Amino acid sequence: MKKLHHLTLTAALLLAVAGSAHAATITSFSYIYNTTIDNQAGADPGPTFALLNDNEVGEGSWNGGEYVGFGDAGTSAWASVTVNLGAVYDLSTITPYTYSSFNAGYVEVSTSTDNLTFSSPTQYILSNTAVGGTSTAVTDTLNVAALDSAQYVKIDWFKTPANPGAGNWVFISEVDFDGSAIPEPSAALFGGFALLALVLRRRR
Repeated sequence: MKKLHHLTLTAALLLAVAGSAHAATITSFSYIYNTTIDNQAGADPGPTFALLNDNEVGEGSWNGGEYVGFGDAGTSAWASVTVNLGAVYDLSTITPYTYSSFNAGYVEVSTSTDNLTFSSPTQYILSNTAVGGTSTAVTDTLNVAALDSAQYVKIDWFKTPANPGAGNWVFISEVDFDGSAIPEPSAALFGGFALLALVLRRRR
């Protein structure tokens, strides 16, 4: 009986370990810009530009707030960034913030697990809803639950077809991600063992 109690306790612990991988929140990541920065305000001047994940949504004007600006892109992507989430996730939402006077009409999102092969881009039309308060940013919450699991996410910002020409800009302030981490194989194995142990206990 004592042995069975230890087995049950071990099973519960292993299930907790396996379950915790699913509950992970995306709180830190790195990223690179795939397009040329034309204007940068209020950001770390280092190579990684610690701005899009600093939880500070833009306040102030385009050249004085928390924004990174891209312009004169013609018909190609005005702004493009590839994010490394640090692990593989099942994404649920992506929330981009842009400057209210220089925003995009839509974004295209592609995903990858190895940063080499990306999925075909999925297009999301932006509503550009004002954040409110002292913020000069607008935002959208993109439902990306249908996208493949990914560690790398590439986001391209585009102007609307009616306004594709030079002389316009896109200014990005923040990009937030929500989703669940995919457990490591070892965690999945532990979870399977824990489930088996609980089944054996019930049969006794």
